[in-house]
Amino acid sequence: MKKFQIGIISCGGTISMEKGRNGALEPKKTIGDILRAINLKEISSRIQISSENRVELFKLDSTNLNQSHWRQIINCVEKMQDSCDGILIFHGTDTMAYSATAVGLTICQKLKIPVVFTGAQKPIGEVGSDATSNVERSLMVVEKAIENKVIEVMIFFDNLALRGVNSRKRSESEFNAFETPNYSPLFVVDGMGVRIGIVGRKHEDIVRSKNKIGVNLRNEFSNGIIPLSIVPGLELEALIAIAERDFCQVVILNSLGVGNVPSEGKYSIVSAIDRIVHKMKKIVIVTSPFVGGSVNMKVYLPGKLAMEAGAIDAGSMTAEATLVKTRLILAHPEFGRSVDSFRKALLLNFAGENPSSP
Repeated sequence: MKKFQIGIISCGGTISMEKGRNGALEPKKTIGDILRAINLKEISSRIQISSENRVELFKLDSTNLNQSHWRQIINCVEKMQDSCDGILIFHGTDTMAYSATAVGLTICQKLKIPVVFTGAQKPIGEVGSDATSNVERSLMVVEKAIENKVIEVMIFFDNLALRGVNSRKRSESEFNAFETPNYSPLFVVDGMGVRIGIVGRKHEDIVRSKNKIGVNLRNEFSNGIIPLSIVPGLELEALIAIAERDFCQVVILNSLGVGNVPSEGKYSIVSAIDRIVHKMKKIVIVTSPFVGGSVNMKVYLPGKLAMEAGAIDAGSMTAEATLVKTRLILAHPEFGRSVDSFRKALLLNFAGENPSSP
C-alpha cells in the first residue's frame, strides 16, 4: 500500500518550548524531538515523514510573528506541496489564526493539498500536555483529508479541525483553544476515529476561487493598516491624528455592536469617518467584536450613518481575517484603490473567510 508523504514545518511555539536559563519558556525542541515523543507506530504503516520534508523554519514565540513570517510560511508550503500529500505546521497559539488565515487566503487559487496548523497549550513532555494528542490527531486528520481530496488550510486543536480562514483563538488555557464563528468543524476526532463535519474545499473550489477573484494573488502583504477599538469617549482628535499620518492607508474600527459607532455629540465618529474617506482618500472598515457576529450597518441609525459617511462593513469575517485580507488586497493594486473597488474585493469570499458574501 502506498504511503502518504507528510511534510512538517516548525515555527516554534509552546509545543516546542522548554525552560531557558532565566526559567522562562523558550522554543527549543526540533521536529525530531516532537515526533519522538508521540505514538507513530499505529499510523506509520500509512504515512511517511521523511527528513527531506521537515523544515525548521523558525524557533519563535508566535507573538513575534508578523507578515514577513507569513510570507516565509507560504513560500515553504508552496515549495513543499509538490513533494507531499499533506503538510502539518507546528505553530504557537497567539497568532496561529493570523498565520493560518494568511496561508489560506494567499494560496486559495493554487493550493494542492491539505495543510493543518497545530500546537499546544502546554509544552510537549510536560505532564498533562495536550501536545502529544494534538500532533497524533492532526496526522490522522491530514490522512483523512488526503483520502477525501480535501484541499483546505485548517487549525487542529483538542478534537476539532477548523477552517483556518475563519478561525480565532478563544482561550489562553483551555485545550479547545480555537473556534470558527461561522462554520462547524471540518473534521472531528473521537473514539471512533476521524469523522467528516462540513464538506471541505476541493479542487473545483480552488479553480472557482481563481476565476472568481480575477486577480492572481501573490505572496505580498501591505503595511499601513491601523486597527482601533471604538470605546465610549474615544477622542476624534486621536483618530484623525492617526489617520493623517502618511504611513496610514486603512483604519479598521472594531465597533460596539453589529457595526454601530458613536454618532452624536462631541464624540461622534461619523464625522471623522467622512473626513478620513472623502478628504484624506483613505479606507475605513468596521468590524464586529462578537464571536459569531456579523457587521450589518443598516440595522441601527449609528451604523447606517457611518456607512453613509463611507465606512465599509467587514461582513461575517473575523477581526483576524479582516486584517490579513486588507493587507493582502492593498498589496495588489489590480483590485483598485477606490472605496467601491476595495469594498468589492474585501467582501468577495476568497476561501470561506466571509460566508455572508458570494
